[in-house]
Amino acid sequence: MSHEEPAVGCPNCGKPVDYRRRAENPFFPFCCERCKLLDLGEWLSEEHRIEGQGPQDVDEGACEQQGPLPGAHRGLTNRSQGR
Repeated sequence: MSHEEPAVGCPNCGKPVDYRRRAENPFFPFCCERCKLLDLGEWLSEEHRIEGQGPQDVDEGACEQQGPLPGAHRGLTNRSQGR
């Protein structure tokens, strides 16, 4: 019978993070706020990406057929008219 380690590695630095105490750790699965923010920065700078269709591969005709969402342009219209 093997005992499972109660820790997982922080995705950024690898430091052990006790998953049993994840409710007490607002940064879980990261060990700290710094590691969480570093990871977020990598996503925002597109160092991390999920493979799939990019905006250039989307069929624009399909979007035009559905039309805008109700109220989707309301805020932009008011601002553009100086209201």
